[in-house]
Amino acid sequence: MASARLGALTGRIAAAWRSVHLGSRHGKGAANMAELRGRALMESRYGPLGCGAQVLAIGSVDYTLAELLFHMGLDFEDSRGIDLIAVSVNHYVVRYYDGQDQRIVAHEFDGEFRFLGEIRAHIAEWIGEEAYFSLFSGH
Repeated sequence: MASARLGALTGRIAAAWRSVHLGSRHGKGAANMAELRGRALMESRYGPLGCGAQVLAIGSVDYTLAELLFHMGLDFEDSRGIDLIAVSVNHYVVRYYDGQDQRIVAHEFDGEFRFLGEIRAHIAEWIGEEAYFSLFSGH
């Protein structure tokens, strides 16, 4: 049952990805991108979790994931760094897990560490709802 649900979810994400990337060739990409939410939106913009770097050069300084989270004040007790991505010139993303909110966060910023925006997606979108809720059932 869980594998069937996971397969259906994976199929929907793959279909959403195809519609965004194939639709953009026909001028429909922006409309389809607006329909994406959560994990599908995050991964369509930045790739699968963990595909980014662990060290990122900003200006003339190389920052490790831990150093960057500290520098930006995102190293709170229940946060866990995932990866770093250079989106374009002077546009970066740090992805981390926010344990209190139970969400994966893609925090966008510029070369002067100014906030540009973020995407948040619940962790259940990656581990599955059954696995997520089993954490609370005691089984």
